[in-house]
Amino acid sequence: MEDLRSWLMLLAIPGIGPSRFRALVEKFGSPKEVLEASVEQLMQLPRMDEKTALAIKNYRDQSSIEKQLAAIQKHQVRVVGFQDPEYPELLGQIHDPPSLLFIKGDIKCLKSNPVAIVGTRGPTTYGKIIAEQIAGELAARGITVVSGMARGIDSVAHRSALARGGKTVAVLGCGVDVVYPPENLKLQAEITRSGALISEFPMGTSP
Repeated sequence: MEDLRSWLMLLAIPGIGPSRFRALVEKFGSPKEVLEASVEQLMQLPRMDEKTALAIKNYRDQSSIEKQLAAIQKHQVRVVGFQDPEYPELLGQIHDPPSLLFIKGDIKCLKSNPVAIVGTRGPTTYGKIIAEQIAGELAARGITVVSGMARGIDSVAHRSALARGGKTVAVLGCGVDVVYPPENLKLQAEITRSGALISEFPMGTSP
């Protein structure tokens, strides 16, 4: 990604949610230009408050950005912005889609007929069997199984897709370099090799 540092800086500023992030980038052209704008220019954006405009103008936490960049390189993570052609089309159609996606693994999985399977963290035996069957059949038909890598049905869905030689994508509620739950360490590694981990949260973010 071009000028990744500026994207990460804008993402890190308090008060900049997905809608405002998108509006700022679309108005000024790029995160770099947003960060270089004056408070007066920033205040021209509808519903922009002075506190947030000052936060953008005065953001100086370079050390945290350096840590992010180092972690991205160490874990071989791809960062995709909402303007990137590789940004998942369906995700872009939801209300307030993430500004940035952190992806570890095969980014092409995000474009290949995804179907989501999610469920309880404490499934019955019958629930596990049904989830295994559904995920396995989908994977066998070349459909990417998407879930959240949580305990229970999510983990069952991922494992079943992998067992059938299919692709699976885990959408995480933490950074892609964070293993959660801890017992899914091996599963996370397998998904990275045969699918992808994806998160809207910066590197190192705890669940």
